[in-house]
Amino acid sequence: MDGFFNEDRSYLFTAFNSTVLSATSAEQALLSVRLAPSVDYGIAGSLGVRNVVNHTALKLQSVGIITNNPIQVFVRVNAEPQTVFKNLTAWQPAPNGSIAQYFDHTKYGSFEMEGSGGDLIASFFATPDIQNNGFNNPRYVSDSFNIEIVRLLTNSILGGDFVFPDGPDVVTVSVKTFGSPEDLNNNYTATTRTRMSWTEDQG
Repeated sequence: MDGFFNEDRSYLFTAFNSTVLSATSAEQALLSVRLAPSVDYGIAGSLGVRNVVNHTALKLQSVGIITNNPIQVFVRVNAEPQTVFKNLTAWQPAPNGSIAQYFDHTKYGSFEMEGSGGDLIASFFATPDIQNNGFNNPRYVSDSFNIEIVRLLTNSILGGDFVFPDGPDVVTVSVKTFGSPEDLNNNYTATTRTRMSWTEDQG
């Protein structure tokens, strides 16, 4: 705010999965968020669809997770799978006047994070009480992780429809279990979904 060092008030925008993912011991993408490549009059779109390259900033706030078995949650910036993000119709506009987009990997296709690059910016565990309930009778647990400390996510100078530097920064939430495919007694799946919340400097 002018004259002070406090932050402007903003809407809190949220994207979430439409259905669940069956997590395994392989790290899989669950949800991705980015600034829309172009924007005008508060309406976002792919590059060239709107008049202006989107050079606002997206400030992450928190990641929420729900699961019925123990998992590890990862938050990565600019992971780049070979084909998934090229499905531009799968990038959906975030609600409530946001100028960001989200990619629901439970609906439009997930991918294994191994070999996809990107920077790991946060990780945490979500662990239901399996000691008393066991893997065969799990109970869901919900948890939230604050990621406000992460830098602002922006767009590349020239813009683009893909992952930075050929487009905006993309943040992806991914999950995996602690199971082992080689150990059948310690191999399991987890029914999981997530949400991501952020604010925007829309100017």
